[in-house]
Amino acid sequence: MANPMMSEACDWWVPPTVARGQRRSERHLTLKSARIVAANHDYAFECAILNVSRHGACILAPAGARIEDRFALFIDGSEEPQQCTVAWRDGSRIGVSYD
Repeated sequence: MANPMMSEACDWWVPPTVARGQRRSERHLTLKSARIVAANHDYAFECAILNVSRHGACILAPAGARIEDRFALFIDGSEEPQQCTVAWRDGSRIGVSYD
């Protein structure tokens, strides 16, 4: 059985609506834990960072989590939170740009 992750057509970490050529900086595959905190501090969710760049990241949020378009992202091991704006959503995956 062929591995779908090895297919040239498979681009699992970039949604089909976002072309790689549109990026301002190269993203790097990673797996870090983080916390999403609402701008008004009404909620916080644990999440995973799937890839990261100087200008943004791809986040795997909890299934069914209602996450606003702007929030603070506290990446484990980083000193300062990143203020984020949602660029795209694809199920539980969220692409963000850093403000």
